[in-house]
Amino acid sequence: MFFIVKSSYAQKPYDQNWLDNFRTEAIAAGIKPETFDKAFDGINILPKVINLDQQQPEFLQTFVEYYGVRVNQKLLDQAKNLRIQNKRLLKDVYQRYKVPGQYLLAFWGLESNFSKITGNFSIIQALFTLAVDGRREKFFKQQLLASLKILERGLIPFIEPKSFKSSWAGAFGAMQFMPTTFLEYAVDTNNDQKVDLWNNTEEIFASAANYLQKMGWDKNTTWGQQVVLPPTFLYQEAEINNIKPLNQWIKQGIKPATGKAFPSNNPNTAIILPMGKYGPAFAVYPNFFLILKWNNSISYALSVGLFADQIIGYQGIVWKKPDDYRPITIKEIYLIQCYLKEKGLLVDQVDGRLGLQTRSAIRRIQHEQHFIADGFPDQKLLAYVEQNQETCNK
Repeated sequence: MFFIVKSSYAQKPYDQNWLDNFRTEAIAAGIKPETFDKAFDGINILPKVINLDQQQPEFLQTFVEYYGVRVNQKLLDQAKNLRIQNKRLLKDVYQRYKVPGQYLLAFWGLESNFSKITGNFSIIQALFTLAVDGRREKFFKQQLLASLKILERGLIPFIEPKSFKSSWAGAFGAMQFMPTTFLEYAVDTNNDQKVDLWNNTEEIFASAANYLQKMGWDKNTTWGQQVVLPPTFLYQEAEINNIKPLNQWIKQGIKPATGKAFPSNNPNTAIILPMGKYGPAFAVYPNFFLILKWNNSISYALSVGLFADQIIGYQGIVWKKPDDYRPITIKEIYLIQCYLKEKGLLVDQVDGRLGLQTRSAIRRIQHEQHFIADGFPDQKLLAYVEQNQETCNK
């Protein structure tokens, strides 16, 4: 059963010329005028969507907090039960796509709580809002056009455009596919010329597995694993773009942190520290980078991998919070980035995010001051910045 949730959000005007121009583009791309006009009947911008797109948290959520919130015992128990219930189906999907079932279950659980939360925004209205807002106009126009193609071709089990629901960002169904991802990778397993990514478990699994297989999933290697670093480890080497064969890291002294043994085929490996020197360390392999293509968030990709491991019986995160550990706030990251720009060490914008350039610049300061150069801000670095900045608090 599909529920249509009526929006109660306040609306605001839009540029009619933008919509007229987009209508011309859509018709040129093969969308029938009547399909377009029906989809856009009563269209308006949703301020709620813009607010969700622009909002930032006050505090930077640590990876351990991120994982703990998203993967609880209830979700894990559900995943294990679904694995038993769908044993034959998951086996069939694996034989075709070579993607193990625990990963499909992990994606399903994290994306939609096993189809319990699939989105309640009109996808047309949400994508229209994001396209008109202009921050990522090209991307969201592409998604908006793809959603019209889905409706034009009748590829989903909805007749009315307003019944086509998504998240505020336009992702929909059990696996939260974007419209372009759906058009390229969704699989119609029962040949009814539609793909039901809300209720048809076979099509949910097959579509996700097809997506991962087409991206290059390696059935012979896991995603990664938690590791223990040796006391002599050079923290500046722990970065997602510093990739070496696994045996080179092993020679440097890394060891498995749990009962999950290292893979025997010596995959290319990066060591990542999602919380810096204070947090857990992970060795990640090529499949991890494919998970990042699904959702470009290290915390998300680690969560998929760890959740998948726990579904088949491996231990979860092994980590005890150090007594002197306090997470950094978004405001403090802004201050550190401002200082880095002040010193000519950062060309990226000051955005409160710990990207590669910011971490690289932090390492330079840490190295110069003989701090541990893990590239993550901590209270020691913050105190140094507060003492030495000239304009950032003014």
